[in-house]
Amino acid sequence: MNTKFILFGLLLLLCVISTDVVAYTYQGNFRWRNDDGSESAATWRKSQSTNDTLTGINNIRLRVELYNSDPSNSNFGAVVALFYSTDNSTFTQMTTDGSVNHWKLNTSDNFVNGDATTNQLTTSYTFAGGNMYESSNTFTATLGPSSSKEYELCISPTQNAVNGTTYYFKIKNGDGSDITGYGTIPTLYFVSLASSENATSVTTTSATLNGTVNPQGLNTTAYFLHGTSSGTYTDSVEADQSPLSNASSTSVSKTLSGLTAGTTYYYRVAKNNTNGYVRSGEKSFTTIYSEPTTTSSSASTTSNYSTATVRWTNGNGSSHIVVMKQSSAVNSNPVDGTTYTANSAFGSGSQIGSGNYVVAITSGAESAQDSVVVTGLQSNTNYYFAVYEFNGSGGSQNYLTSSSLTGNFTTQSHNFSYALSFDGVDDYANLPVTTSPTAYTVEMWVKPSVTTNANIFVRTDATGPNSAYSHQLRIENGKFAHYLYDGASYTLSSATTISANTWYHVAIVATNNGSMKLYLNGTDEVTGVTIGTLWTGGDRYYVGSVGAGMSAFQGLIDEIRIWNFARTIEEVAADKDVELNGNESGLIHYWKNNEGSGTSIDDATANNLAGTLVNGVAWENFETPLPVELTSFAVSAKQNAVELKWQTATEVNNFGFEIERRAISDRHLQGDGHFAWSKVSFVEGYGNSNSPKEYSYADKNLSNGTYSYRLKQIDRDGKFEYSQSVEVTVANAPKEFA
Repeated sequence: MNTKFILFGLLLLLCVISTDVVAYTYQGNFRWRNDDGSESAATWRKSQSTNDTLTGINNIRLRVELYNSDPSNSNFGAVVALFYSTDNSTFTQMTTDGSVNHWKLNTSDNFVNGDATTNQLTTSYTFAGGNMYESSNTFTATLGPSSSKEYELCISPTQNAVNGTTYYFKIKNGDGSDITGYGTIPTLYFVSLASSENATSVTTTSATLNGTVNPQGLNTTAYFLHGTSSGTYTDSVEADQSPLSNASSTSVSKTLSGLTAGTTYYYRVAKNNTNGYVRSGEKSFTTIYSEPTTTSSSASTTSNYSTATVRWTNGNGSSHIVVMKQSSAVNSNPVDGTTYTANSAFGSGSQIGSGNYVVAITSGAESAQDSVVVTGLQSNTNYYFAVYEFNGSGGSQNYLTSSSLTGNFTTQSHNFSYALSFDGVDDYANLPVTTSPTAYTVEMWVKPSVTTNANIFVRTDATGPNSAYSHQLRIENGKFAHYLYDGASYTLSSATTISANTWYHVAIVATNNGSMKLYLNGTDEVTGVTIGTLWTGGDRYYVGSVGAGMSAFQGLIDEIRIWNFARTIEEVAADKDVELNGNESGLIHYWKNNEGSGTSIDDATANNLAGTLVNGVAWENFETPLPVELTSFAVSAKQNAVELKWQTATEVNNFGFEIERRAISDRHLQGDGHFAWSKVSFVEGYGNSNSPKEYSYADKNLSNGTYSYRLKQIDRDGKFEYSQSVEVTVANAPKEFA
């Protein structure tokens, strides 16, 4: 067979196949009409493809042509829907639900959903029928070759339609995508003759209703319909400004009294004149709830370097809001009818007045114990808090501000065993490192003696930090600053201004071709800066030295950690206050500085690169005694149980108490020949307290015999101390019968 004929046949077959799937659906001409008659009798509002204005919330019908321009193929039935837009860009599908949308498909008294259409619009194609819709969210438009159909939809603005807005209307595919093409897009300019506005001056028993009406130059009565059920209005009151007769939109209002606290009311504004009755969409408000009468009580706190737990007993409000301020007492109260956002990271929640931050909103029952754990605190700093009772939500809150539960606490000072002390003249630490960084996190505790410009640490090489340096933590203009060089220089400064003789935890973070950051006291204070490729040179850090254009550092430095990745703020905050093991993933160098003497410091990681102290770096010992003063410890037997009671006079940094017991007749001996102690339970301590605190515990289900008890008081730093032991005899335990 001739090859040319075969190829020609294949090409002809491909053309047939390709044209078999080509079909087009276009939106063509349109026309607006009133919903005042049947398909053939309703009044046309404008000429074909002419835009219109709709006044008031009334039905209007849109007649629109859809056509298929393909002379050979059907469009195989397109599932389409009517969409609207306020900007001719973002479109929303119109449905029968008008609770959220500006427009909806609305029931008509003049035709039945699905009624057929006749040819009412001019078209260049063969008219093939169509349908009318009032309640179909989508419909199928099947168009034959070179055919046209007309569809008519009954629509209405909703209470959400915006006065003075031009709305655009498109037929689109059911998935929201455009059909093949569009002619002139139909628009309506919406003018509301009656519009409800938000209620104002809402109290527990009163509120002012607001709205606008347009009398159209006629003698008009304006009034408000209201009630406690949506769509059902049991009362009607005439607006203070009624009657009206001007020709433009006018504000109207009416104050309601005798309302019930904590109740939602629904309302519409309406007008009536010789042109007819019009009412607006629905609005609602909730009256302010009644004020609680009993405040919270029994405040207590525990804290460490950067976190604190505030505990209290709830008053009789349905909810409770905790406000905290640094360095001085809370001095601004929450405001009735205001919704606040709580965030337990101090400084991140809503601010009331200046410096008063909302750290918790809870909803515990009256007399129940409640608490919040606040993070992001500075060490050795005073914080004050106030707990307020309130009822209501969503703008109807009523806060009890005539009385509140208040208290304060001081976070702990940095309390590791030793720190390196730099004189600000010529001493420094030389810390070797192993790898060239593609990402890093360097963190440490710093206590500056002065806040003048100084180098805290800098990555360099054998030529020294005045010649070569890539990244640095420095003090600059009274703030901590992260300096980085990648061919260009970048400096990222803390938001906080440094105070002398105060401990700060500082971390600098960077990622190759990513960003550089600075964290202070477990808080991400400033926005990161985009950087390029990190300098891969350098084999050491100089700590406290002159360098990179900065003077030598004067003050204390401790707990120096270097990681080979960019840690998140959550990771840094989680362990900045505790001593690590040295085997944590990604931790490549860790100088704890616990030696207390000598001229070298050990690296606690497997890399084991000791640092060298140069020119007389000194050691600072800030060990503190165990923090709890135990004033009494007694035990008593009750049948087969022993009750333990003890009391402390003061507590500082108290993690809690382990209760230990041994039976005097127990033959299980320790290696030293003494009877073995066993842990019975643990009781959490109050942390920090300047007032007496009482504790108790019941050790149950004991057999008859003599027992010895002691307390193991544990400090939050892991230190511990044993109490004196006390003995008790259990003689009335129930006997067991076979």
